[in-house]
Amino acid sequence: MLTAVDVYKKIAPKLGDEEATAIITFIEDSIQRGAATKADLQEIAREIETNLRNEIKQLDIKIDTVETNLRNEISGIRNEISGIRNEISGIRNEISGIRNEISELRRLLIKYILPLSALIGSVVGAIISILLR
Repeated sequence: MLTAVDVYKKIAPKLGDEEATAIITFIEDSIQRGAATKADLQEIAREIETNLRNEIKQLDIKIDTVETNLRNEISGIRNEISGIRNEISGIRNEISGIRNEISELRRLLIKYILPLSALIGSVVGAIISILLR
């Protein structure tokens, strides 16, 4: 790799000492102005780290918020499911009561209506036989 002195030695014979010195000075100054120092890089690293930490904190807050919202939603859904289970239990109880009523109506039908219809048939038969005499 060429040093500034090597470049100066090559261009000085063609451009002259003053111009060669001016060009080398300009190049060295430009390089120094454009080159980052270790302190510059450390400052940039600190800024990046600070920004990343802030972003991580914001993401943590957002994640906590989403988690809380999800937990609330899940709790609400569980409450709805519990309410539906209670409604189903109530419907089952109503069905059981209806079954009991149907069973009671069958019992009454067998106990009263069938013998009564036989009695009515006998009475009607007796009335018809009296009327036909």
